Amino acid sequence: MDTWVEGVLSPDPRGSIRTHLRGIADRIIDCWRNGLYRGLAPAFELDIASTLSVPRLAADFSHVRRLRLTSLQLAGSDLERMFPALKSLELNVIPLHIPMLADQLSSLQTLTELKLTFSAQGVGESLALSQAL
Repeated sequence: MDTWVEGVLSPDPRGSIRTHLRGIADRIIDCWRNGLYRGLAPAFELDIASTLSVPRLAADFSHVRRLRLTSLQLAGSDLERMFPALKSLELNVIPLHIPMLADQLSSLQTLTELKLTFSAQGVGESLALSQAL
């Protein structure tokens, strides 16, 4: 996670991007640590919604039941492998990602709750694109 946080390539003079990434990394690490207590009922929630991508997670997150993220963060990820017991998923969707979401969501066999919200910017861009066609 440190490599991901420190790998910010763009100029970040105030460190705001690194601070944001550090917060996401800390939430991921805390969530993983919660999974070490296997005697507890698995019901952990992970909120990593951001406009920045998240690194591929190889650790065990089978204890996560609720997940919140953006459709941008789903690109190239394998939700079923990373979160095999996911019950609830909350996604902030960029409309251009809808075709990719259909494939991703159809593989989540344990999912019982899905909440989709659409960013105003993304909806506006989609409307402009459809009007141009």
